[in-house]
Amino acid sequence: TETFLWEAADRFFAFGGLDSMSGLRNATIAPVHVGASVIIPAEISINNLFNIAAAVAENQVTILGCNPAMLHQLVKHKDKIGSQLKTIKTLMCTGNKLSDSLRANFKNSYHLPVLNYYGLTETTGICIAQSHLDVETDLDTIGKPIDCIAQIVNEQGEVLPAGAEGELRIFSENLMQGYFKNPAQTKLVLRDGWFYTFDLARYTMNGNIELIGRKRNIVKTSTEELVYLSEIQEYIISLSFVEDCFVCSFQKENSEKIAAFIVLKKDNDLSEVLLKQEIKNKIVINLGESKAPNQIKFLSELPYNESGKLLINQLLNDS
Repeated sequence: TETFLWEAADRFFAFGGLDSMSGLRNATIAPVHVGASVIIPAEISINNLFNIAAAVAENQVTILGCNPAMLHQLVKHKDKIGSQLKTIKTLMCTGNKLSDSLRANFKNSYHLPVLNYYGLTETTGICIAQSHLDVETDLDTIGKPIDCIAQIVNEQGEVLPAGAEGELRIFSENLMQGYFKNPAQTKLVLRDGWFYTFDLARYTMNGNIELIGRKRNIVKTSTEELVYLSEIQEYIISLSFVEDCFVCSFQKENSEKIAAFIVLKKDNDLSEVLLKQEIKNKIVINLGESKAPNQIKFLSELPYNESGKLLINQLLNDS
């Protein structure tokens, strides 16, 4: 509440499920801290984007939590949404990496800045965030540490200087005690009081943290080159005919391969065969041959849960 400047007069729109950390904390604990109101919408009000926008307008919501997937849809349907978001003063985004282009497109569409924040269930939610007072809210960062110590370290656990890329680790009194009945996984991430996130990041010179990608979401090619899947995913999403995308790795013939699951825009009229080739060609030209997906699959939509989190296992199992 102090980071995002919540006040007693604010009205938080609680459409996230209580089974998620942000849905539970934002909708229950945080508003009580400042005496703010919580708007709990009827189920019919959150079954699609337009109902959410209408409910925001009807209840004069001032605080709205979202994720990049929702922002993308709001930009896409800005003509239908119109001025229904005009009462919002704070829009907080989390869940997945927020690209510069999406942030800029949303701000141009609704004249509303997006405050990015970072937190995991293991850190009891928010531990890094941007604020209205941050001069870098338009840049690709997740902000500054909030009631925690956040460090970027190398493989030996040595703290790296600003600008150097390494693993993000968190120290705070809000860390989990461990994974339920899973000591092996607990030991992997909790070391000497620190929680190792497996996220790759770096500090900017102004003290903000920039996410690079997942340590677990890297492919090592046959030539020992490290390929960040997030870079490929962001590039594919930037293509004019792409609606949504998820890029991951898979094992084949004892080596790591790259797969891209892509949702095309409705007005696209090119054949899938031609589009696959065009996507691969563009990636080779702009990112390099090693970053071209080995497999590309087109889907009608990506599977997200109510909180906007991608159901990766379902995606892979169904495919």
